[in-house]
Amino acid sequence: LFLAFRRDETHFASANAAMHIMSSANFGQSWDFELSLAFGADVREPSFVSLNGNLVFTCFEAGTNPAAFEPKQVWRVQRLGLAHWTAPTPGNDPSEVPWEIKVRGGVAYMTSYKGNHYGSGASQIDVFIKKSNDGLQWDSVDPLHPAVYTGGVSEVGWEFDVNGDLYAVTRNEDGDASGWGSHVEAALPGLHDQR
Repeated sequence: LFLAFRRDETHFASANAAMHIMSSANFGQSWDFELSLAFGADVREPSFVSLNGNLVFTCFEAGTNPAAFEPKQVWRVQRLGLAHWTAPTPGNDPSEVPWEIKVRGGVAYMTSYKGNHYGSGASQIDVFIKKSNDGLQWDSVDPLHPAVYTGGVSEVGWEFDVNGDLYAVTRNEDGDASGWGSHVEAALPGLHDQR
């Protein structure tokens, strides 16, 4: 059992933020320290991918201004053994924010976003759906159309149904032509079967 958590004095960005990883071989009765990641900046969005016998941890580094949203770099580490992890490896796109990662049918899928989140003017946030066979290298599910949405949506929760169709709930926090709030989406029929 693995647990990752962000530690800082407040919810807001600072140079003191750190991400801690713990593990338990007895389902939470006792815990072992595994790893701390600190970049002298904010760190958020912890996520594990267990795939093909490997465990990969992903998070992203942001800025230090508590009044700004400043994504800077996605980081990934792979577990080699108890408290033994690879050095942090940067993701492909420094300003991309990973959101929800799940393994379905032996493939890892991730929703992510980048753009002027909380910015001024028209919202231009791109939402992506990517896949991976190892949790380290991520590619668009549709290379010809990497962004599946552009507008005010950032965070996207999702799941496949029994037919392999994708359903999603979005957080439309920056607003678009539909207003603000949330969207419920049914998209990319049969995506799960396009491995």
